[in-house]
Amino acid sequence: MNPIHVALWCAIPLAIGVSIDSLELISDRLQLADGGLYGYPVLATARELTLTGPLATTFRLVFSYPAVLSLPAVQLAAAALLLVAAVVRAPALVVPAGIAVLVILAARLLLVLRSPMSRDAGDSMTFVVCTGVAVCLLVSNHSAQNLALYYIASQLLLSYIVAGTAKAVSPTWRSGDAIPGVLNTIGHGSPTVGVFLKRHSSLSRALCWSVVMFECFAVALLLIGTPGAIVIIAAGLCFHISIAVLMGINNFVWSFGATYPALLQLAHTVGTLWH
Repeated sequence: MNPIHVALWCAIPLAIGVSIDSLELISDRLQLADGGLYGYPVLATARELTLTGPLATTFRLVFSYPAVLSLPAVQLAAAALLLVAAVVRAPALVVPAGIAVLVILAARLLLVLRSPMSRDAGDSMTFVVCTGVAVCLLVSNHSAQNLALYYIASQLLLSYIVAGTAKAVSPTWRSGDAIPGVLNTIGHGSPTVGVFLKRHSSLSRALCWSVVMFECFAVALLLIGTPGAIVIIAAGLCFHISIAVLMGINNFVWSFGATYPALLQLAHTVGTLWH
């Protein structure tokens, strides 16, 4: 498969996820004001670099409200260009699309520097996808393009196996208490479902173990080649969509979904080893 075409498939969910994230930040912009939950006068004290370092004044100009709103606005514009390029697939738009990904990457890095709290695996995977897609679109070497896609896919598999191993050694996950416990929290809960699962311990235990097994054995499934990757993608979409619906964390769907075309590319390569 042409690696540039694969990278453009990765770019579609990436651009959608970044657009949603940017719009959410803009809509909740008052939280970025000085009196808001993420006001910069308080956040600046988290690092010497932003508080008293030689670049502190520059950071203050960029990160103070309302100037900080330029970052999600730039992200949104770059994501729109990336989405158009990914859908149209005109050769002339490949390099502009790569530059747009770099712009998104830079804006997100600055937002993390301003506010490092409340970051999750979805945010980390967005950085991974941005890096891989940018290299694939901007570097003309075919081998380098494939390596960039393999990097995205390997980070996906690594994230699954690390998360799965951590769950497998956790008594809470093995007992089946983890999922109802999370769903009964205030921040990312769905109390109705949480209470239901707490009353049906066998179902809860089965769900917990299905997540553990999926994450731990995703790498093994890849050894089958493309059919194994399809199983991973189907299970992964069910998993991440469930997180979005039940916990309200929608970025997992888009950031992890953006890795799946790269996973298919890696699976295709693995499959050729057996022929």
